[in-house]
Amino acid sequence: EGYIEFMHYQRSHLLAVPVKRKHCTKGTLLRTGVPLTSSCLCVMLCAAPLLLCKLQIFVRMGQMLLLSSLMSVLCSMAFMPALLSLWGPTKVTLTFKRRALFLVGLVLLVAVVLAIFWQVQVPLRWPNGELIFYAAEADEYDANLNLYGP
Repeated sequence: EGYIEFMHYQRSHLLAVPVKRKHCTKGTLLRTGVPLTSSCLCVMLCAAPLLLCKLQIFVRMGQMLLLSSLMSVLCSMAFMPALLSLWGPTKVTLTFKRRALFLVGLVLLVAVVLAIFWQVQVPLRWPNGELIFYAAEADEYDANLNLYGP
């Protein structure tokens, strides 16, 4: 979002200068870098006392908060800017073709993820406990995990 915002800003204020990915990425990091880093630091500082708890569930929650905030700041401050500077858009035009390609890509991504889950044969369940995909080994899998007691 910050990339597109900076791209529109640069296009509207500097019409004579062509929009370059490098400048848009730098502008994005200047606009969103400080808030992202400070929010990550805030979450990490708030999650740190959870690591000192005696109850294991709070320790695990603190570990997950630390890990997820660290991964989000690494991805948003290192991985995504690198990708945007290589392959980011230089102009935004929402045509029917682009929307159709996005929809096809989204459907393919969902199909690949579902195919992977089907091949791995891990039983996926709805919140009420019913199987989403029924695999023959699902009952055997549940028995091995002892989900329902001995």
